[in-house]
Amino acid sequence: MSSEPDTVKSELSPAAWEMLQLLRRFLNARPLRAAYIAQAIGCTDSTNREWRRRQVRGLAQQLRRAGYRVCASDEGYWLARSGVEYAEYLEAVQRKAIFRFVERRQMAAAAEERSSGQMRLFG
Repeated sequence: MSSEPDTVKSELSPAAWEMLQLLRRFLNARPLRAAYIAQAIGCTDSTNREWRRRQVRGLAQQLRRAGYRVCASDEGYWLARSGVEYAEYLEAVQRKAIFRFVERRQMAAAAEERSSGQMRLFG
């Protein structure tokens, strides 16, 4: 029997609820791989591995929006065991986002520079 109120459970899809219960069972273990989570919760509608990964990513997002501290890395998914661990995870996510934003800006500038240089050749 779960200690969660029914109202909290009703906020989540059945698959997200199952993922939450799975992450709780393995709270002190290593991160769980997306493939393992998909298999364990019955998310096997497709044989496409990437489809299952996307499904698990979506469920993790659903749990985060509901206030659960779900962390993810190349190693897999886990529930943060403390507020400090989750804060560190969020900081890492922010650093990665800033890096990607700067990278995108540099790519756009390089493409623009190359494009304008090519136009001069043919103009």
